[in-house]
Amino acid sequence: MTSSSKTLGATLLVAGTCIGSGTLALPLSLAKVGLVPGLLVMLLTWALSYYTAFLGLELNSQAGCAASIGPLARRFSGPIAAWIGSASVLLLSFALMAAYLHGTASVTQKLLQHSAENSWASGVLILGYTAFAACIFLFPIAWIDRINRLLFWALIFVFCILISFLLSAINFLELPLWGPCLGSFSAWTALIPIVFTSFGFQVIFHTLTHYCNNKINKLRRVFFWGSLIPAIVYMLWISGCLGVLASNQPAFYARMASQDVGVGDLVQALSSCTHRPALQGLTWGFTLLAILTSIIGLGLGLIESLQAAFQKHLKGAALCRSLAIALALLPSAFIAIKVPNAFMCFFSFAGMTLAVISILLPLYLLKNTKKRPFYYRELRPFLPRFLALLGGVVVIVCEVARVLG
Repeated sequence: MTSSSKTLGATLLVAGTCIGSGTLALPLSLAKVGLVPGLLVMLLTWALSYYTAFLGLELNSQAGCAASIGPLARRFSGPIAAWIGSASVLLLSFALMAAYLHGTASVTQKLLQHSAENSWASGVLILGYTAFAACIFLFPIAWIDRINRLLFWALIFVFCILISFLLSAINFLELPLWGPCLGSFSAWTALIPIVFTSFGFQVIFHTLTHYCNNKINKLRRVFFWGSLIPAIVYMLWISGCLGVLASNQPAFYARMASQDVGVGDLVQALSSCTHRPALQGLTWGFTLLAILTSIIGLGLGLIESLQAAFQKHLKGAALCRSLAIALALLPSAFIAIKVPNAFMCFFSFAGMTLAVISILLPLYLLKNTKKRPFYYRELRPFLPRFLALLGGVVVIVCEVARVLG
């Protein structure tokens, strides 16, 4: 595979990891505060998320190898930091994977109820998508890259058709620029962790560091474009979703803006706004493709980390790979089946753990590295690092306040 092809594939893995359940979680959350403050928060979060990529990439460059946050913490600090890093990665990965599986099953179940008289049990759908993901992860990373490209380009194709129709169906005089809960503290504490989680590509930076041979300039481009594409898609999608619902489904929009609704209900409401049968199918297809690309990106990062840990104690690459796949998927599937309303709950919780592994812990480890100046010039000024730290603290405080509230 050529260098440019690898760069494109890595960029699409970053973008595909981001563009997932955020397509469902963000409209549900931003409806409460409105488009103007919501899109502003999106831009600030994209800048923060892009900056966090340099923290992980710098630690990998200083270590001279591709490693996840747990091994990096052991190298630059000690066993306590390593335990915090590894535990946080597992919590984040299981929470997000449970949210993805639950969201996919919820959307599919609503689709089946909407299009036929029969209904599949949510647990059966979750297990079905778990088995499908396991089959994909049995392939080498180069083949997973190709599968992800296929799904991602299908996602973008469907998105372009769908968003053009949604935007044409909006009454721009009725755009929900400001939400009814704009001044609500609880609405903001629920919103901020969800927005941050929607840019959660940091779990795969070690995989892409190895895939791109730790080329600094190449990785800089990969994470810039890989995070910017989701930011653009999210802003267009949120504007289209909230605008068309406010114009064509005002009763549902009012309910969504004032209380919690299910992700399947959101997609069903959107599909009812598109009176053409083909476009209704595109609405369902877009949401399913978005979540599947996130499952691939998240699962790949987690499986690579688990496989590396197993290889230290077990012989046989195939055995280690199989165990890593099972451990990455089965606990999350069990959680998704057993916990009601798992989607928004775990998606929000993931924001707090993501802030730990992508901001707080890397900033702490960065102090213990020896190379000065840093490989990545973006990390050399103190002010951006301080602002990143402040952003991570805000995310954690918001999630703690949400749980306690």
